[in-house]
Amino acid sequence: MAWLDQIKEKVGSIAGVSKQGFPKTLNTADLISADVAVVASKWQVVGTYTVPAQQAYAFGYGEKQNPYNQGYLYTQLCVAGGTAKSGKIRLVVKDANDVPKGAPVYEEDLAVLAGSTSDRALKQALPFTGLWGYDNDKLVVEYYPTAAATISSTASTLLIPCTNKFGRFV
Repeated sequence: MAWLDQIKEKVGSIAGVSKQGFPKTLNTADLISADVAVVASKWQVVGTYTVPAQQAYAFGYGEKQNPYNQGYLYTQLCVAGGTAKSGKIRLVVKDANDVPKGAPVYEEDLAVLAGSTSDRALKQALPFTGLWGYDNDKLVVEYYPTAAATISSTASTLLIPCTNKFGRFV
């Protein structure tokens, strides 16, 4: 399916759509609509963003060679009351049928990602990953908890940089 993404890239740019796109941060409200019960030691979806029609999204933005022009990730998954949970998260782009479009674009321990919501020096860089999700594809946050819990949609904080572009795609 990579060849189709390449065609979409070229057609999109020919139609006057910026190839680079623009930065957007997906937050908790964009990704988690309700509390999510998880079991220990298994990858589970805790957040999903469905790409709107005639748009394209990819995790991250900017380039790693230019640290002041790239996205920075902050993630803290909590139970009600605000107690932070441990484990790992990964970011995956899936098609409308929940089939991954490629390998996960990012995976990291939550302890590393809970530095600061405002201080870039304490966040993890997430430059543009290059794997686009188009109409009805999904940007997915998966969680591998160390213990069973119910992740709170109101106590958790997700700030995930993305690249967004508008236009007609094949």
